[in-house]
Amino acid sequence: MAVAFLLGRAEFFSTVERKSYDWRCANIERTAPKPTSSLVLVDEATLAFFRETDGLRWPCPRDLYCPVLSYLKAGGARAVAFDIQFSEPDEFDGAFAECMADAGNVVLGFQCHADTQATNLPLPGTVAVAGQWPSKPCQPLPPMPSLRAAAKALGAIEMEPDDDGVLRHATLLRPYRGAATPSLGVSAWLAANDVKTAEFSGDELKLADRRIPLTQQGQMLV
Repeated sequence: MAVAFLLGRAEFFSTVERKSYDWRCANIERTAPKPTSSLVLVDEATLAFFRETDGLRWPCPRDLYCPVLSYLKAGGARAVAFDIQFSEPDEFDGAFAECMADAGNVVLGFQCHADTQATNLPLPGTVAVAGQWPSKPCQPLPPMPSLRAAAKALGAIEMEPDDDGVLRHATLLRPYRGAATPSLGVSAWLAANDVKTAEFSGDELKLADRRIPLTQQGQMLV
C-alpha cells in the first residue's frame, strides 16, 4: 500500500511538472531567431499541385529534388537536410545521388531505434565525442547505399514523446561505433559549420562555441 501511495505521488508530481513546463513554454517571452534557416515543405499543397500538373503522387520521384538542391546551392545554403527516409530503393536513386554529390551539402535523415536490426556500416557525419553521456547506442536503418555515399552527413530522425504524448525532449547524440551519430538538426548544423567534434561536460553539450543545457538523461528540453 505504501509503495503504491509513493508511486502515485511521484506520478502526480511528474504530471504537475510537465503541465507547468508546458505553461511556461507557452507564456515565456521569446526572442525571434536569426533568419539563418529556412523550411522547404513538401506539404499537402505541394502534393496537390504536382498531382494536378504532372500526375505525381507521394512518394515523389527522387530526381524531383534535384532542381531544389541546385536552387538552394545557388542561394548559398551551407547544408540541406531532408527530414525524409530513403531506406527503400527508387528508380531515380542514381540521378538523386549525382545531384547530392554535386551539391556537396546534403544531410539525410534515418531511423535510429533500439529495436532496429543492428548494422556496423560507416555513417557519414559521425562525430568524435569527449566525455560520457547516458544516451542509448544507435542501431540505424540508413538510406540506400548510393544515397548514403553521396550525402555529406546523416542525422537521426527520432520522436520520443512523454507518456502523455507530448514531445518535450530531444536526444542530440547517440553512441555509434566508438563515436556518435547526431540527430538530424544537429547533423545539419555540424555540416553547415564544418564541426566534427563534441564534448559532454556535466549537464551540457558543447558544440564549438555553442553550449546546450541537458537533462540528467542527456536530452535537450524543447
